[in-house]
Amino acid sequence: MDKELLASPDLGPTARGAGTTSNVLYFNGETVYIACSGDSRAIMGKRAGGKVSAFDLSKDHKPDLPDERKRIEKAGGVVSAAGPNGLPPSRVWVNGRVGLAMSRSIGDGEAKGHGVIPDPEVKVVTVKPAANATADGDAFVCVASDGIWEFISSQQACDVISKHPT
Repeated sequence: MDKELLASPDLGPTARGAGTTSNVLYFNGETVYIACSGDSRAIMGKRAGGKVSAFDLSKDHKPDLPDERKRIEKAGGVVSAAGPNGLPPSRVWVNGRVGLAMSRSIGDGEAKGHGVIPDPEVKVVTVKPAANATADGDAFVCVASDGIWEFISSQQACDVISKHPT
């Protein structure tokens, strides 16, 4: 998809300077396939003994993660550190500009030669749905972008969501 987007005569010029993250969940019975590229995140709220706990279904691809940083720097990109409490986030810099806050994305063609890749990380989990709104089990899934995750934790999101029965 990334190659087709960047090669598109209509969208390619825009996609060289802009991009997006992706987090795709495919439910097949009790199996969930999660494919994440970027810093969007998917979480699951698991209820046990009346308490809901967060379980991350995906990992944010931030430039300062050791494996991500290694790939970016090997390709000539520069990674700046995150600020206090993670804000501003770490960034990938290409030729002193671009400043992506994620290490994987679709589009962002200017950064592709500097270690930013579109490849998703894929995870497979089995869900055990709760029998009702108060029973133990997997209660809900939440998918959101960094606009949420830069400001609240997975557990804080679960706490907010779990206050609403539907």
